[in-house]
Amino acid sequence: MRARQLLTGVLLLLPLPAGGQSERDQALLTRIDAAIGIEPIPDMARPEDGVARQIQQGLLELERHLRQSDRRALERALFRFNQASLRRPEWAWPEYAMARAFLLLHDLEAPVIASAGSRLGEPHVAAMWRHLLEATRRDPDLLRARILLAELAYAAGDREPPPDVREALAVEVTRRDARPEAMVAWARHQRALGATPVALAILDRAAQLGADPSVLALERARTLAALDRIDDARASYWQGLDPLTRDGHALYRQDVAWLVDADSIAAFDAVARAEVGAWLRRFWAERDAAATRDEGARLGAHLNRWVSVLQEFRIPSPWRRTLHSRVDYAFDYIGDACVGSVTPFYEQLPVRMPWLPGDVRADEPIIDHRGVIFLRHGAPLTKAVPPLVIAEGVGEGTGGEGIVSPRELSRLLESLEHTEVWVYWIEGGYRVFAFRGSDALGKHAATTLGSYLPWHAAQAWLALARVLPESTGAAIQINRPKTSPATCYAAVRQAVAQQRTDAQVGITSDSDTPPVLDPWRAVHRFFAVGHGADGSGRAVVTFALQVGDLAADTLTRDLLAWPIEYRLVAYRPSDGRRITIDTVRGPTGRPAQPDQFLSGYFEVPLEPGAWQLSLRASQQRDSLPRAYALRRHLVVDDGPALALTDIVTGRSGQPGWTAPDGLFPINTLGTWPEGGTVELWYELRGIPPGEEYHTTIQVLPAEQRLRRDISVRVTDRSPGGIIRVRRTLGLENLDSGRYTLVVTVEHGDSTVRREQDILVTSDR
Repeated sequence: MRARQLLTGVLLLLPLPAGGQSERDQALLTRIDAAIGIEPIPDMARPEDGVARQIQQGLLELERHLRQSDRRALERALFRFNQASLRRPEWAWPEYAMARAFLLLHDLEAPVIASAGSRLGEPHVAAMWRHLLEATRRDPDLLRARILLAELAYAAGDREPPPDVREALAVEVTRRDARPEAMVAWARHQRALGATPVALAILDRAAQLGADPSVLALERARTLAALDRIDDARASYWQGLDPLTRDGHALYRQDVAWLVDADSIAAFDAVARAEVGAWLRRFWAERDAAATRDEGARLGAHLNRWVSVLQEFRIPSPWRRTLHSRVDYAFDYIGDACVGSVTPFYEQLPVRMPWLPGDVRADEPIIDHRGVIFLRHGAPLTKAVPPLVIAEGVGEGTGGEGIVSPRELSRLLESLEHTEVWVYWIEGGYRVFAFRGSDALGKHAATTLGSYLPWHAAQAWLALARVLPESTGAAIQINRPKTSPATCYAAVRQAVAQQRTDAQVGITSDSDTPPVLDPWRAVHRFFAVGHGADGSGRAVVTFALQVGDLAADTLTRDLLAWPIEYRLVAYRPSDGRRITIDTVRGPTGRPAQPDQFLSGYFEVPLEPGAWQLSLRASQQRDSLPRAYALRRHLVVDDGPALALTDIVTGRSGQPGWTAPDGLFPINTLGTWPEGGTVELWYELRGIPPGEEYHTTIQVLPAEQRLRRDISVRVTDRSPGGIIRVRRTLGLENLDSGRYTLVVTVEHGDSTVRREQDILVTSDR
């Protein structure tokens, strides 16, 4: 190190030749640089200038490092480039070459040590940017520096560019020969600022300059969505997939990765590039069908959400937030006794979000957690944004169980400066997401999803209770004077447990549920019956709606009608087949008590295969659905093999379903009293006449607290053809709770099995 310092001192005493670098020398260096890591370095003449020869030797050291993984060669290259920059402070090549070297160190994830051209403690990527931008200032025409700037800015995706990078890009995009990747990066920046017409014009210019057509198609789709041109946006999205380029594949993959878990993105990765378009059509079509949306609606919503998220939830100055790999699990506050932390949840909260190949800024977050939830689930039904009020008793004392010390109180006040509660309807119930500021994503807003709403924010709980009355008990307990932590009270513990479940759902799924406001007390059940051999396959869908939730039309003094608007969507994922039924059901009857139920059923013809069936219901006065249900795996069998339909469950006295062999009392509520009986109906096929088969019927607990079960095994002889079975199963000795009814049929080496949920209640 001492010798290197002395050498530097000697070199600084040498006279620095004046004038710019010769075109011949620059051409020689360009040929070497373009070949590094791609092809063998060509034999060529030595540059005329001694400093240019020093740069040439440094580039050859870079090549040696790539071939031999020689870190010392990389350090020698940096030394040569740094000396060249000192000797020729007007030349851009030494600065560009140092940027290349520091980029290699960053890619290696090499530890930061004192290297020529770096500042004390400076990360490799920061040194790379500093030298690259200096190269563009020294010579705005240096093509190799312009290419690297454009590639890095493009790979950063929609991250906010730092001021000096914006400055360099602003110069690049004004050139007649601007790099197309730089134009795409600049269009993204303008779109995030809300200048969407400008962004669209820049993308058009990028197309003229030869930008990747698949990339342009997706970027245009997002920009057109921002201009509320949804049909054009969807068309542009699909245009980018035919054909799909390598860079386009990476961008579409990143787009999907915002929504799905590791298993789903692995399924995307397993698809050949030529088949990605078909995969994505099924991906979006399945989500449309699951939410009973029109075809293309979910994709249009996704494109709109992306634009909104980048404008509303993008993290300012993200380059300042690169030291966090996760949100600190200690986010569950000190003093929150009786609930404990949920470390696994905080470890999987996204901080390092989906990135593009070559993104040197991958450690920087792009959007905060509100944006992640918004992308996956859309806008909340409602928000509760309370004033900052700390619960009574917090901050008293000097620490200890249940008491927050003054120092901790200071941290608490800072973290609660921004608190938001978002409420959704997901998977059949309300979901509550509580956000607050954090070091990882910033304290400028409610950036970070917590596992529950902190009990110290008393007014936040009251605001939540105004939105969800079921939170009232917990809110009252939290706002009541107390000597022990609020989280030790049963109502609060229950609310915390539910919010933790909600938070887990929020980050591990994207919503297939349409927004449901003020939901009806409704039960919907699904059964697949029939067979593909004779075209009898169909879904039987039952409904039970509580009268008190419905508006009635008066037909006569003693006769009412309750018109219900239903949409049912059946979807077959294997080939994208979709069946949509819009219908109005108008049950009629005498005036009923509010707690009574109106019941009925639909039949939806289904071809063979595994189907997903969703429905939503409302009345004419409703602006949003009032009921929603989804069944993901309804199977209609085909072929001669042993086959079993779903088990249709009934209860004496219930409405009659017209089964192929006569009326069956199908149970629309899905509940049975303790000690009652379950009526069963199902069909069997594929057993030759006279041959034996065995049936096992089980009722298994679906809750850990339940200890008893039922198991019955019988042997029958087949009459041949379609075997329609009716059985009665007693529920004696079963406690109230949730159970799974399982029917298993064995014939020879073949076994078939179907399941159905049942609920045993203490009501008679």
